[in-house]
Amino acid sequence: MTDYESLSIGRRIVYAADRLGDRIFSPRYNPFYWLGTICFFLLILITVTGIYLFIFYRTDSPYETVQSITTGQWYIGGIMRSIHRYASDGLILFIIIHMMREFLLGRYLHWRKFSWITGLLILMASIVVGVIGYWMVWDERAQLIATMTSSLLDDIPLFIEPPPISFLSNAAIAKMVFFVLFLMHLGSSFIGISALAAIHISRSARPSVKPPRIIGIVILVSLLLLSLIIPATSGPPADMGRLPVNASIDWFYLFIFPLTSLLPRSAFWITSSAAVLFLFILPFITRSKRPAAAKIIQENCVGCEQCNKDCPYEAIRMIPRTDGRYYLFEAVVMNNRCASCGICVGSCNSRAMEMPYKTMDQIKKEISELINSGRRQNGSPRILGFVCEKGIRPDEFIDANTRTLKEMPDVSVITFPCSGMVNHAMIEYALESGADGVFIAKIIRREGACFGSKW
Repeated sequence: MTDYESLSIGRRIVYAADRLGDRIFSPRYNPFYWLGTICFFLLILITVTGIYLFIFYRTDSPYETVQSITTGQWYIGGIMRSIHRYASDGLILFIIIHMMREFLLGRYLHWRKFSWITGLLILMASIVVGVIGYWMVWDERAQLIATMTSSLLDDIPLFIEPPPISFLSNAAIAKMVFFVLFLMHLGSSFIGISALAAIHISRSARPSVKPPRIIGIVILVSLLLLSLIIPATSGPPADMGRLPVNASIDWFYLFIFPLTSLLPRSAFWITSSAAVLFLFILPFITRSKRPAAAKIIQENCVGCEQCNKDCPYEAIRMIPRTDGRYYLFEAVVMNNRCASCGICVGSCNSRAMEMPYKTMDQIKKEISELINSGRRQNGSPRILGFVCEKGIRPDEFIDANTRTLKEMPDVSVITFPCSGMVNHAMIEYALESGADGVFIAKIIRREGACFGSKW
């Protein structure tokens, strides 16, 4: 069973969205293929604009300094604040879309558990940092956030003094509170989220973190226009002597607070805790058979390090030779990182790498069977195709009974988990066995989306 068939519903949804995006934006600039890199781009925008805002922010007069930035220097300060606000909203939006796409494609299981969990941590950290950012403005909305947050913290038995007591009057809101918020916002952004983002891509040998220039320009111009048309502004200043009236809510960050009003407190904690826990354990409770990891035939390994260099997931490391042979190194597969893509098989010239579910002997047998049973009409050449099963829907293009292309019955097809698994020895064997021609097919949705096409 192919990966597409085992996750047909999710993949159908994603591929339908991809086709729509291809028609609107073209395959090269389809934003659905660049969701992760767009998140990194927005993080950079948030960081740059945040640094500018921090230069002028004063913890002893938070509301006044934010107002001064917004209105006193609207030509740059106001725009910086608005871009900071809308880029932050965009970050949450694109993280959620990115994670939904990965979920529907099944890219949260097995070796991708690590990326799924770190991605969730990035999402949660971003929401916390965003809530603190709203708090630092200290308008009526910030007052509402402070009051409701302190009420939630009161349910956690970690404080000697109930947190709500700290927000009973304006005098109780000390300068130290905003200094702590300042440090938390700054530290969580630069240390927390940045570190998590680096960890998130740490297991990818060639991570893609930069979207195409045109996508970056479109995002920047869109944020600039939005900042000019609907600038981010503050509400009335916070006053602990009265309740906030008509305080607006940013649903990307502050969605949790209306839920506390809709649900009983115990139901809120149970529901929210269960939802978060479910997302974290989802990769561990989902039943899905993991393909066997790559296997090394040690007596064939010459320690050339090519598999180590080619592996997209850094699942192969080189260690000093342990069998006494005169080569310096030998390859070792880290099974928990192996994606079973087979690229290491394609990169190995000494036949030291093998996929247990598709060995070289099995491939040769399949090649011989297809060439011997291949139909030739009107003297047409006998062609054999090596096709990546992730890039197409096999049932749309391939006749399962004859293993030929539906529109080209003279062309026999062998599917691989990745086109990068095809080794030159396979091509040579096909030609020596009677094939008149061989081709390798891979659908590339965007540059950098898959490394198989490079091999």
